Parts: sequence; structure tokens; C-alpha cells
Amino acid sequence: MRTIKFFFLILFLLSGITNGVAQVTQGTSTAGKDFWVSFAKQNGLAAQPPTDTGLALQLRFVGETGTNVSISFTENTLLDSSIVIPASGIYTMDLNTARKTASYNYIAFQGTIPNPVDTISKKSVHITSDQPILAYALSLRTNGTDATNLLPAPNLGTDYYQVSYRPHILAAPAGNNQTPDSYTIISVKDGTKITAMKGGVPLLDKNGKAVVDTVLNRGEVYCYYGAGLVDLTGTHITSTDAIAFFVTNVYCFIPYNPTNNNGDNLFQQMAPVPQWGNQFLVPNTIQKDGRIRILASQGGTVITKTGATR
Repeated sequence: MRTIKFFFLILFLLSGITNGVAQVTQGTSTAGKDFWVSFAKQNGLAAQPPTDTGLALQLRFVGETGTNVSISFTENTLLDSSIVIPASGIYTMDLNTARKTASYNYIAFQGTIPNPVDTISKKSVHITSDQPILAYALSLRTNGTDATNLLPAPNLGTDYYQVSYRPHILAAPAGNNQTPDSYTIISVKDGTKITAMKGGVPLLDKNGKAVVDTVLNRGEVYCYYGAGLVDLTGTHITSTDAIAFFVTNVYCFIPYNPTNNNGDNLFQQMAPVPQWGNQFLVPNTIQKDGRIRILASQGGTVITKTGATR
């Protein structure tokens, strides 16, 4: 997991260095004035945030000194807050118990997960600012930590793919087998319809019904958890209006090793397909188990690699 986190960290740093904060162009930069985020289930979490003191959720903002940032909680507007970016240019907001409860999508699995599980909630956070900022979200719990950069609302789209990994099923009581692959969607407009397909076949919800034209209103959050060891990578998610889409694998070990109970969650906001590219730089590291996962949006895509071989 260290290699993957390093890879994401490099991408975060590059986005901040090459795009800047004050000078941005919408559609290509991770800087902006309008963001959405929601936190998905962490591995092994047995209770809601009020009773689970090991869960830490954090928001971090980077911007020009004096930038005003507003943080709104869809489920409970009494928790809304406003902050000002200090002289350091960085502001870190550790969510208290009430705010964790309003933004964390807790769900109680029972043993193994023979069928998919899906939920709809209002546990989203809306972030706005009067000047462009970079925004990040971190989800931390004992033996499970990951962070993601957030994409500004003008960069959101209607066409996404899940890029994740095979989930790691733990033996009870370590995780009570509650560790499926999953994704999280936030709607930014009322009446948005969501459809999820894999291999040309609609995914099934908890009632065995096809996930086709599932309707979400502004700020609503849709979480989908696959059954058992199903890797949801390649799932194609489309919507009638722009959505924020996050990979939120509950717990996995890369490379997969069924005899090892070590692992981590995955938490990464994904770019819509129209913002994908065909040239990438990948850092070369000393980690012997580094992994690169590539997903093509079109059949017949030819992949060419040059440079380091380690």
C-alpha cells in the first residue's frame, strides 16, 4: 500500500506545483471554489462515529492567505462552519463527533456479504471559497488510512469508471468479513439519475433490482458495496447530470494475499472519462511490489511503456 500512496502523493504535489492556486483554468486544474465530499465505510468499523473514537476524518485546504472558506453539511446545517486561510496558506479541519456523524456513511454488515448492499443518505459536505483553493480529505482509522484530493465542481462529469482492487476478506473478529469493494456518488443537482453497468450488464442493488436510473437529489450520497470478493473495477457509471464519484474500497491488500490480514482502505475521487489522457508519468520506486492499474475507456487501446523497468 505504501507504493500506491506515494504515487497518489506525487500526483497531489504535481497538481499544486504546476497549476498553482491563484492562476487556474477550470477543467484541467484541481484548484477551484466549489467542492463536494463524503466519507465511506472504513474497515472493521463496528459502530457510528459517536462511539468509535478511533475514526478520524479531516479536511485540508491550501490557498492564499485571507481566503474565506465555507463548509456546509447537507444532513445537518447547524454544523456549518466558515474559516479563513491563515498566513501559512494551509488550514486543517479535524471533524468533531457531530460532523463525522453527518458525513460518514456507516453501514452494518453481518458476516460475509453474499449480496450487494447499497444506501442513499445526505451525508455530504459542500465546500465553497471566495478564492481558488486546493482541497483534500483524509479518512483515518487504526490500520486503515487514505486521502484524496478533491475535484472542483466545474470539473465533474457524467461518465465514470471504477478503478479499484479485489477486496480482502478478513477472518472474524478482525473485520468480521466486512470488507467489500465499493464506490460513492454525490449528486450536485436535484433529479439526477444514476446507472451502473459492468460488462454490459446492470449492477444489482440490495433488492436484486438493476441499478438503472436511480434518482438522487442535490447533496444526496449513493454508496454501493459489492458482494464478497467482487472487484468492481471496470464498472461504468453514467448520470444525467454531473456527479462526484469516489473509489471507496473498504479494505484490500495489494498484491492480493488471502493469508495476510494486513491491508488498507482506498479513498480516491476519480476524474470523468472526458478528462482522461494518453500520456502519464509514473514515479519509479524501490518497492518491489509496486502496482500500476490501467483502465481503457475504449476497446483495442494499445499501451506502450518506456523508461525505468524496476
